[in-house]
Amino acid sequence: MGTKCVETVGYRKVALALTAALSCFLLYVLACVYSAPSWAPDSSKVALLVMLGTLEDPEQFAIFAYDLRTEQHVLLDRADANGFLSTPSWSPDGKWIAYYRLAHAGARQAEAPPATGAEPNPTAPARPAGTSAPASPLFSEDNGAVPPLMFEAFEELCQSHIEETIAVELVVTTPEGKDKKILRTFLWPAAEDMPAIAAILQPAWSKDSQRLFYSRFVDEEVYYIAGLDLATDRACAYLLSSNGALALSPDGNWIATLLQQDAEHVLLSLARTDGSAQRHFRLDAEAETGVESTFALAQPSWSADAKSVLVPLKELHVVDALTGQVRRFQDPEADEIAFGTFGPQGERLYYIAQLSRQDPNDQEKEVLREGDLQSGKARTLFTASDLPAHSGTGRFSLSPDAQRVALWCTVDVTDKNGPGEQEVLVLWDGQTHKVIRTDAWLSPPAPPAETRP
Repeated sequence: MGTKCVETVGYRKVALALTAALSCFLLYVLACVYSAPSWAPDSSKVALLVMLGTLEDPEQFAIFAYDLRTEQHVLLDRADANGFLSTPSWSPDGKWIAYYRLAHAGARQAEAPPATGAEPNPTAPARPAGTSAPASPLFSEDNGAVPPLMFEAFEELCQSHIEETIAVELVVTTPEGKDKKILRTFLWPAAEDMPAIAAILQPAWSKDSQRLFYSRFVDEEVYYIAGLDLATDRACAYLLSSNGALALSPDGNWIATLLQQDAEHVLLSLARTDGSAQRHFRLDAEAETGVESTFALAQPSWSADAKSVLVPLKELHVVDALTGQVRRFQDPEADEIAFGTFGPQGERLYYIAQLSRQDPNDQEKEVLREGDLQSGKARTLFTASDLPAHSGTGRFSLSPDAQRVALWCTVDVTDKNGPGEQEVLVLWDGQTHKVIRTDAWLSPPAPPAETRP
């Protein structure tokens, strides 16, 4: 199936599409955990966002690094109910983990491990965590590739009507949590769904770990994608986005994100990291809104050769990054699919699927599947539904050496507060799986001093 390449997108058309209202997420079982585990480049550790409470009523967010060999976890950062943390991202050189830290003005942050003065690059004017810094207004970056008319129009729009803002820090920390730096402090508009928005968003590193790409929330379903050069401290804006998801090509030359064109079409937007070119390819796919929608959770993924981009939107759309030609990968055994990604090598796709039931009395199966683009065949790798008390399946990620999968699930539990759900991390190596109850890593936050006995 072909697709239309749009080199210039009209401001009015995209602006209206960015705020269009759409239907709810159909694959409800996949909305349980939004954040994806991030692997160390040597596949020995994962960095992950852990939450106490729910996204509707969060009590605490924390980022941990978990060592698969020692089975030890290290607290990297923590925020209480007035603050939020994002999905972490491990740098390719293994030295740093990047994430967003959000806090309402005047909010008290939970105590985090102490920070020191180490920097991700000796020439980068990063600040030690905990120090105050002026917040950058929206569109404070240089215009790297965004069409000037759109850039200026959105800048005027967001600065004219935003009333309440939230402070956002772009932070890097060492895997041991000893050294922490604030690279940037931003202002974002406050939103009711901010905990979920934070959990979905994830910075991306360049292959040489010298540039960090990030999303900035503007309003409703409006973001823009920017990049920071750690050596020069220069930041540029490259792309507008409707869900804030970004993916950097393995060769470091292209950034990919998604724009909602209308209710039935999505634009895969690509921009060169040197700012020299943009491409926009239209996909025939529904673009629902809301933080629990397939579109909001859709994360582009690049093939290892940087020639194709996978866009998971109810179906798996494989897009040629040069021509825009689209191939839809069909899995006849699946009723629903989500969270697709390219494998580290070859033309293999990995995704979560809800399998079709041969008999109405059969139990629904949620599985991790592998699809082969060459043969068009698919097979089940791991059945999440076989976990005791399983109640839902969330995001997953593949280790760089392609030997393991880190998969979020939820299980039913009953405690002193009655029945509920609990997040668990599942590590699967192709033969066996290990279930880690990450909630045990967190403790309820201490009450304010004035309420203590």
